[in-house]
Amino acid sequence: MIRFVEDHRDAHGVEPICRVLPIAPATFYDHLAKRADPSRLSDRAKHERILRQSGLDKRRETIMAFAEVDRFCRHKNPHT
Repeated sequence: MIRFVEDHRDAHGVEPICRVLPIAPATFYDHLAKRADPSRLSDRAKHERILRQSGLDKRRETIMAFAEVDRFCRHKNPHT
């Protein structure tokens, strides 16, 4: 949605677009500010960004998937 507002703001303006879409102008501007200055990101967002840039997010997803399968298997057969 942010991308759509960016792509069309010159033609229509941010506020008119935001009146139609479920996004507040302040949210749009906050997103732009955080993109320009990553130090404004929350600690969690900074952590997620580092994981994405390093490729660790994919490994974490794989580990979480294995853990879910393991929990399922233990639930089906608790004696293993």
